[in-house]
Amino acid sequence: MDGDTEDEAARAFESLRAEVSLMRRAVERLAAESAESSHAPDYSETLGVISQNLSATAQRVDALVKSPALSLTLEETSRQIGAASFDARREDHRLFLVAKQGIGNRRGSD
Repeated sequence: MDGDTEDEAARAFESLRAEVSLMRRAVERLAAESAESSHAPDYSETLGVISQNLSATAQRVDALVKSPALSLTLEETSRQIGAASFDARREDHRLFLVAKQGIGNRRGSD
């Protein structure tokens, strides 16, 4: 019986060795194929688009930096807003008086 057990163990070991050897060759072949076929993707088109977008953004930022509005102080901005609103109210008042005069003229002619 000992001989049969040893032969069975030897066959099992030999079978295992063959499987391991086959697996090793498969892994080596996959690694070699992967090394041959793997190359870095070409990002030049994407990088070109990014570069164009950065240039356009830089131009817009330059225009903002050169904008006179950025050099105004808070007080100057407040003064300009006040003057613009005063002018708008003055024009509204003038139009109101013209309309009032027009209504008065219509009543006088009735």
